[in-house]
Amino acid sequence: MVKNRTQKELADGQSLSDAKETEAKFFADHAIFSRSNPLNLGVANLTIRLTDLLVRRIKTVLPVMKFEVQEMQAEAGRQLTLIGREAPTAPLERMNMLMKLVAEYCALLRNAVRGDYRAGILADKPNLRLRTIADKTFRILGDKIRETQPDFDSPAFSTTLEAEIRGLRGRELPGLVNSYFFYSFMVTKLEDWREPVDTARQEVFDTVNAIGANLFRELCPQYPYLANCVATVLKGWVERHVPVMETRIEEAFKQEEDPFVSTNELSDEIVRVRAERFDRALNVVVKAAGEGSSKKKGAAAVEELDAFKNHMSEHLGQWY
Repeated sequence: MVKNRTQKELADGQSLSDAKETEAKFFADHAIFSRSNPLNLGVANLTIRLTDLLVRRIKTVLPVMKFEVQEMQAEAGRQLTLIGREAPTAPLERMNMLMKLVAEYCALLRNAVRGDYRAGILADKPNLRLRTIADKTFRILGDKIRETQPDFDSPAFSTTLEAEIRGLRGRELPGLVNSYFFYSFMVTKLEDWREPVDTARQEVFDTVNAIGANLFRELCPQYPYLANCVATVLKGWVERHVPVMETRIEEAFKQEEDPFVSTNELSDEIVRVRAERFDRALNVVVKAAGEGSSKKKGAAAVEELDAFKNHMSEHLGQWY
């Protein structure tokens, strides 16, 4: 509660100090206000409370105002950067500037691919770090491929494996899983890799195009048409090399799906086992035929040799 000066007091030119004394005497002599809390009376107390309110509001609003000013300043800086310096007019100067821009762009693009972000706009722009984004795509691809790994400890897998082996019994050496089973198993599992591999390939394709284009725009934003031309050239280069990448992917699939192509260890082991078993079978045949040369001659010797050949043909497979 405050007491303002009357019209007569204003006309008489009453000073502020006299007005404060008059106000204090008014509240002190008043029948009701004299019993009120003195902190709620007078211009002085009102000034204190309003000052406190103003300070609290400033503390609350000032950081937001500061942030808005900084954003406006940054936007003004971006607009000035877009304006840039005036482009040269002489043909030779234009060619020199274009060569410098392209050289700097190629260096930045190589560093982005290698993962060297120590200097330039790559240090300030995480969204231009091509190697980091591509590595993330490859990690996701690896996780999805690992998810296709069978549960070798599962009883269901053991049952299926046993049924497959029993179905192919007699077509290969005892104790060795049939090579056709290996081949069919690998082909089935590798087909589960197709979708994540195609997804990763498309993501890498899009990442290279996007970062390659944005890198030039960040390097020289004052030349948007030139940036579009560079993006078009880059996209064309990437599209021309897509078949090369697809061929390499197919070669990798082909190598992985046939273990006898990717590694000769299993086939070499099969040859070794077959040779050992043939030697053992041959020794059994020799022992069964008896030692020493035959004493028969002429037709009897020929007949005995034919009988020996028939005996070998009949039993060699069984012994083997």
